[in-house]
Amino acid sequence: KEVGAVYLGGASQLCSGGNDGRVKFWDITAADRKASSSILVSSNAWVRHIEHCPTVGLHIIAHSHGLSLVDPRSKTAVHALKDQGQAYRSFALAAIGGPPSMLVCAGHRLLHYDFRSLADVGGSTPHLNA
Repeated sequence: KEVGAVYLGGASQLCSGGNDGRVKFWDITAADRKASSSILVSSNAWVRHIEHCPTVGLHIIAHSHGLSLVDPRSKTAVHALKDQGQAYRSFALAAIGGPPSMLVCAGHRLLHYDFRSLADVGGSTPHLNA
């Protein structure tokens, strides 16, 4: 399996995502160097990007089937957006003091979603022509 994304969360937690649709959680201070847990975000998807938004306490996982939001405390997927195509990258505006929303690069579109409702912020047309 190939690793397509990594995220370092604090001094000891690492998250990795691969081409099997899984996100693995690692304690990099542990002696055994094995994943402490993993979650399937989308079967056979390529995980491309992992980001954490401290404002909402969720990991944003961009993958080839869309986007998933994961609670890193419970290691569970709390929501999936799979109707917008492949997601390549995300950016949590809330993490830099912006509104509680995120930008998502999906194909040729830049989508803007509100964290509270996971609805598009732009009304009926959530995309900008990038």
